[in-house]
Amino acid sequence: LSVDDGWHSEAPLWLVENQALFDRLDWFPDAGPATVAYYAGQLSGELLGWLAHTPRAPRVVLFADYDGTGLLNYARLHAATQGACTFWLMPGWADLLRRYGNRELWQRCHADVERARLMLEQLGAEPELQSLCRTMAIEGAALEHEAVWLNLETMVDRSSKLVGR
Repeated sequence: LSVDDGWHSEAPLWLVENQALFDRLDWFPDAGPATVAYYAGQLSGELLGWLAHTPRAPRVVLFADYDGTGLLNYARLHAATQGACTFWLMPGWADLLRRYGNRELWQRCHADVERARLMLEQLGAEPELQSLCRTMAIEGAALEHEAVWLNLETMVDRSSKLVGR
């Protein structure tokens, strides 16, 4: 990546945290053409700087784990793009969190979730993310985004919910 390159896409740019979800896109909502890119766990400063330099796509969509790392990554992305991004909430996310949420992961990340929640609130991010953070705290669980494959309704009903501007 180079901030001076001319790369851009006419389609939304989806950033996917997991190689398996990048390799197998059957979870992807039927939302028309898209550009999908994989990143390994942490959005790099280089990527954030590249996205901040010039608009690269009409919308940047982050599909990360619903945990402290994922939410902090989104806060960083939101700040870098000045809110020109969205966080994808998979269909049925609250039920998936209640049913398949990982309590050990929550124990490791709940402080980061709270830190991200406060950052997102200060940035004026989506109220749906506040709801996600509250539900995670109530359930005492985080959710890895591979859970998108666990909900049969998700596989049948490709509807999605994008939050953001």
